[in-house]
Amino acid sequence: MDWIDYWQRNDVECLPWETYVPEKNLVEFFSQIDTTRVKTAIDIGCGLGTNSLWLSSLGIEVDAIDISEIAIDAAKNRKDSEVNFKTLNFLDDASLKENYYDFVFDRGCIHGMIAEDIKKFSAKVGKIISDNGLWMSIIGSCEGPEVYNGPPRRTCSEMIGLIEPHMKIVNVFLSKMIISNNVEVDVWILLTKKRTYE
Repeated sequence: MDWIDYWQRNDVECLPWETYVPEKNLVEFFSQIDTTRVKTAIDIGCGLGTNSLWLSSLGIEVDAIDISEIAIDAAKNRKDSEVNFKTLNFLDDASLKENYYDFVFDRGCIHGMIAEDIKKFSAKVGKIISDNGLWMSIIGSCEGPEVYNGPPRRTCSEMIGLIEPHMKIVNVFLSKMIISNNVEVDVWILLTKKRTYE
């Protein structure tokens, strides 16, 4: 999909994935970890910045990126914050610091990509994530019924097969995600960390 074109053709206030509340799976994850160990985070495909703003409210230094200038402009206008919102294409941009982010987050960014781009995305996460960092990816699942305007649906084995050569799988489980109009959809929660070799 041409995401720049999508943002130009659609009303920013009526996006099918935007709920204007922090992603519940993200909030639950942070309720279970020592958040003081997370100093830096990046939200890839941040859209209007809902989750970026929430991460920043925890005292985390947050970079939030999206390919759409319209999305980033809208995010910047939502609230005064310390979030570093930036328009860039994660797959092609070389400006991000390596071995830097303690937490990498994408809510439905990679599940719409072709296989080669998912591999490229994963390899790039492996470069920017810190040695003890975690990448949390929320991916549309083939489990459960298909939902109108729901996320692209992928199998767990397909996504693991594309990501695992570049990142070490920590955990994967089925969960629910709320999209617009309070609709619930099935998703995979995939947690990975930097793959290191002795």
